[in-house]
Amino acid sequence: MARIYAVLKRQVVTGTFLPGARLDPARLKDDLAASTMPIRDTLQRLTGEGLVENSHNEGFRVVQLNEAAVRDLYDWCRDLVHICLARADLLGDQPSDADGGADYAEEITKLLLRIAAASANHEHRRAMANLCERSFLLRRIEGQVADSPFDDLPPLRVALAEHDWALARDSFDQLHQKRIALLATIFARIRDRAVDDRSVIF
Repeated sequence: MARIYAVLKRQVVTGTFLPGARLDPARLKDDLAASTMPIRDTLQRLTGEGLVENSHNEGFRVVQLNEAAVRDLYDWCRDLVHICLARADLLGDQPSDADGGADYAEEITKLLLRIAAASANHEHRRAMANLCERSFLLRRIEGQVADSPFDDLPPLRVALAEHDWALARDSFDQLHQKRIALLATIFARIRDRAVDDRSVIF
């Protein structure tokens, strides 16, 4: 179960299966080398996490997104960042990742998780982790369509390293506004690459 859950969740989160793609346990069993029962149980679990939806008529699908849903995810991220930073303290300094990495989606996810980790409320961390998973594909597309997306990360990274929560909030708000301006482009990329079944990884 743990193996199937880890593999299938990763495929959904990273875009191996695009929004709206069908997830048929009978068709997945060969790829996952498993029987349909644990696959079905995993899909039910992913449904509870908001990554998959289950229709009596159409079975399991990756959660479908429209432009309003994409905006809601981005706005919820901004709101959650504000909530976390309002409860931030100096306990448990997070390790620095100042050198960054090659994957934009991974890098912004790390920063968002660091923001949540600064909060004194553990529920904020759980909510942020779930949000990062649900929006990881959006962040990957964001990294493809934004101009120099990595250039927007250092101010936020520095603010977090210095525990300057007000600056961190302002830095994220600026990044958020830039991404909101790209919403139509991001959604169009999802729409253009969405298919009825499996697709390639972004």
